[in-house]
Amino acid sequence: MSSNTRREFLSACLATTGSVVATAGCLGRNVFTAPTVVAAVESKGVRVTDERSNRPYLDVQPKDGPVVDRAPVSLDLQTVRYEESDSPTFEDGSVSVDEAMASRLESAYQKVEYSVVFTMYEPENVVGVPTGNAYGYRIDREGFNRLDPGNRTVLRFEKRDDLPYVSEVVDVTAAES
Repeated sequence: MSSNTRREFLSACLATTGSVVATAGCLGRNVFTAPTVVAAVESKGVRVTDERSNRPYLDVQPKDGPVVDRAPVSLDLQTVRYEESDSPTFEDGSVSVDEAMASRLESAYQKVEYSVVFTMYEPENVVGVPTGNAYGYRIDREGFNRLDPGNRTVLRFEKRDDLPYVSEVVDVTAAES
């Protein structure tokens, strides 16, 4: 991959995932060749694009540190909303994007993207990338709503716009409360 292509690719990953840590996961972009992947959900977010910028709208993350190899685990979650104010607001718990909220976002912004950061568990060493690292991937709204940080999940990937995309959330295991 040429340095210019790599730079464009990493820029697209950063725009999609919104995080430098998650962007590293895009380097394992051939992960969609695996039939299924087992992973822990680290965080999830919504990004919006308007005429001014591509920016985070909200992120759901654990208050008590990364999940890494603990999933499924029950965590205290917080939602960080970036909306129109200069400073983010914090709420306890997770968020799902219902039809009404999705419609509001889609009418207010040119583009709405959902992403989830996963720590990969299996298969071991997916396409030469070691397990145990966190990767960010785009996902549809339904998949976004099914997942929360701390869940253990089984996923399938496909290639969209030359990047891996979570095509199916096969199974979700949440920690028992």
